[in-house]
Amino acid sequence: MDEGVHLYIMYDIEDNAIRGRLAARLMFYGMRRIQYSVFEGVVSPREKLTIVEEIDGLALGDNDKVHIVELCARCVKKRIVIGDMPEEREHLVL
Repeated sequence: MDEGVHLYIMYDIEDNAIRGRLAARLMFYGMRRIQYSVFEGVVSPREKLTIVEEIDGLALGDNDKVHIVELCARCVKKRIVIGDMPEEREHLVL
């Protein structure tokens, strides 16, 4: 199996349906919501590409934004979290 890629995905999307669809897809990939429009998690490199393709395929509005930040292993160790972090999620299997 490929080594995991640690991602933070943050978005500002006006349309409720598109925003909800994106949140559901990120949870499908095992990412956890750490703020209302911020998700964090570890995915495979292939899943990262798929997530980027899915986001790119959304009908985003002119003012919508999605930021995808990949953290290296060293950066993950150096991050500072103040407060409770939601438990890590596993992939959703249907």
